[in-house]
Amino acid sequence: MMNKGLYSAIAALLFSFYGFSALAEVRQAHTVQESALRAEPSASAANVGQIGKESQVVVLERQGGWYQVQTSNGQRGWLPLLSLRFAKDAQASRSNDLGSLLKLGNQAAPASGVATGIRGISDEELRSGNANASPSVQALDAFAASPSEARSFAQQGGLRRQNLPYAR
Repeated sequence: MMNKGLYSAIAALLFSFYGFSALAEVRQAHTVQESALRAEPSASAANVGQIGKESQVVVLERQGGWYQVQTSNGQRGWLPLLSLRFAKDAQASRSNDLGSLLKLGNQAAPASGVATGIRGISDEELRSGNANASPSVQALDAFAASPSEARSFAQQGGLRRQNLPYAR
């Protein structure tokens, strides 16, 4: 019974000392391209401003593939995931939070890139450029649809042809 009270007192002391900093983490990032700040986490949301390349922002919230950010001039908006890169010292800035103190948190730095996994193709095949000769890639050819099969499938689904401009 005495141990339970002692553990409760230590936990209360730690929470009061660290002020719940583990729960209120703010992350620094910068933009990798000029981007439109959106009113909501959607590409079709209203544009509330523009932000330039390499602009510093504070990330406030994440929702799916979108981050709510605040710019240096105080403007708030949403940016897509791939428009941001997180500061390399983000893990170091969290060294005082409760999770680090108790060694409960994941020590890996946040990922700031995109990775593609290809099952059945070795690193060497990818490096050498011979991935097309891989049996895994050849097996995918069996799933390819001919243009006429694709048109028939689209018509059955009620789709109609639409020409789109080249997106750069």
